[in-house]
Amino acid sequence: SADLASLLDTVRDQFSVHEATIELRERDSVCYVKPDDFLYARPDGSYMKVTLSSGKTVLPLGGPEDLARSLTGFEEFVIISGKNILNMNHITEYKKRTITMSDGAKFTLGLTERRSFAALFLRRHPSVSEDLTDQDCREHNDTAGSLS
Repeated sequence: SADLASLLDTVRDQFSVHEATIELRERDSVCYVKPDDFLYARPDGSYMKVTLSSGKTVLPLGGPEDLARSLTGFEEFVIISGKNILNMNHITEYKKRTITMSDGAKFTLGLTERRSFAALFLRRHPSVSEDLTDQDCREHNDTAGSLS
């Protein structure tokens, strides 16, 4: 009836505004993180240490492949050096081979991934061109490093 239809519309509306989250399962807990709160992840022993915008770190179960799989579909994430996962929305500086994140953490690109990363970065940040040369963007592989 009309009351049931109204209730279903309300439920549908509430679910449609639900923001996607990333599930990070730790040994004794589960953490749900908004993509923009996830700064980067780097190896820490056999785990990946995830750094959040709050400064908190999380050690989800599994290795780099497991974490990368859980981020598939979120186009803001990129893998560099085969093991570090960065949120491109939190890159504050990119010069030649050095990437600086919003919390000051630095990452170094491998020589072979420099061109593909430069092209990917410029697609996400078209207004940024300082310290990037045309050579960085020539002959790149469009999908290199991307998780999406």
